[in-house]
Amino acid sequence: MHINHNPSFSDLQGLYNIGGEGDRKSSLEEKVNAFAPTQSARADSSLEGRQIGVAGGDGKSGLSAAFAKIKDLFNRQTQIGEVRTPTESSPLLEARVSGKSTAGVTPKANDYVTALSTPKADSRILDARVVDKLMTHARQVGSPVSEQQVKEFVAVGERLLDSIRSADTGATGRGITVRDDQGRDHQISSNLHTTRAISWALMAQAAERDLSAPNDGTERKGNMVTEGSIVMKDPGNKLFDFLNSAPTSYGRASTHFNERMPSDAPKHKLFGTPLQRGIEDYQNMMPGKKGSLLFSNINPTSGAASRESEIFLKFEHGGTPDVFGSAGGGLAAIKRCLAHVVSTIASRRSHDGPSEGVQRKEHVHKDGLKASVWKPFESIVAGLKAEGILSKSAAKEAMAGAKKHGMESIENRLQALLNGELPIPKAVKEKLQLPESGSSVMDIVSPQLADQIRQLSAEMGSHRKALGDLETAAFGIGRRGAEVHLQI
Repeated sequence: MHINHNPSFSDLQGLYNIGGEGDRKSSLEEKVNAFAPTQSARADSSLEGRQIGVAGGDGKSGLSAAFAKIKDLFNRQTQIGEVRTPTESSPLLEARVSGKSTAGVTPKANDYVTALSTPKADSRILDARVVDKLMTHARQVGSPVSEQQVKEFVAVGERLLDSIRSADTGATGRGITVRDDQGRDHQISSNLHTTRAISWALMAQAAERDLSAPNDGTERKGNMVTEGSIVMKDPGNKLFDFLNSAPTSYGRASTHFNERMPSDAPKHKLFGTPLQRGIEDYQNMMPGKKGSLLFSNINPTSGAASRESEIFLKFEHGGTPDVFGSAGGGLAAIKRCLAHVVSTIASRRSHDGPSEGVQRKEHVHKDGLKASVWKPFESIVAGLKAEGILSKSAAKEAMAGAKKHGMESIENRLQALLNGELPIPKAVKEKLQLPESGSSVMDIVSPQLADQIRQLSAEMGSHRKALGDLETAAFGIGRRGAEVHLQI
């Protein structure tokens, strides 16, 4: 579920995040006036009427000026994230539309699109098999991206990720330096094109993992996620900082991985939930024909092998973008906000039936792991409660922990049972006349419940194998649910 940053909308302003993240307290009239065409607009410019000016600055007044502003609002859908050729790069367009600095996104930045779109000689993820798998996936969902565009996105994205990984901590928010095959350095700032490129490079990594999975008879879940999340180690928050520095990155609230958000994360002013980030792609050129990237830096799970910071990403049909503001999307943003509300409501309904595509969601209490993990654990907890091993409050706490922390919490509780670490209540000991020590829960529960505990514990290993944890153990990422684990 996702809730927009400013859902109060004391008019249109709060509900759809008008004015960005609520830190600019200008009136609705000032917001509208900011979109009035000015005399500086060139007739041949694709951004005609988008320069920031003062209402009436072009000689128009009254109703004519008002209609011009409304027309501009409707036209913004094709101006934010418009697809351009390398000679008319979307990074430059995006910077101009956003009204923000074009440092690092100047006409010279067009060079990097061409210079870096040739696959690296030692590319780990770009070969004919991967491209074929990516295009099969793209055609299945009706993606508008061509095979050539996919190849270029992946090639650029792989180089970007290499540079982000090797950059100094704290530096990627100001852009990165990427060297091409001719030894030329390109200073690149985050933008819509780089977001698409990184997204496709990660999807290529997922495709390569599917292709290289061991042929050991295990029915593995695919990694080319259609619905769900991706989690990666992000030491120093380098990838997060780079993505977040895009001119069109905006704050949004979300329930995904809330329990692992940094303690100092900015909070939603109304709901108090941690703010995460979003980037919209109004042309739907992200993997899976998706039009929005939800992302945030998160803390590792308590049982993760590595304590380095992590990042989660989720491709969505649409987020809750700004309507006005420096990078507002106008009518297109309003449509996305409304569609997101409908999608959120629909997502609350049960999805026990089969779903199309690759479902890799981080939950255990619904979707893919509900029947195989959540329900059996729920039955075990209910059995322990019925046999007097768990109190009502302890049973409630066990289920809340499983819902919040997922597989890691369930595995820990199962191991505590099997290892005799769960204490037997005094009343049960007295009733069964057990000695003060030497007895474990597994010795006194019913045979049926004991079998359930052993069976689910054994199956957890099988689930991890099917989710690819044997291949990604070195990543050091703790597992919450069925989310995909990749590497930067």
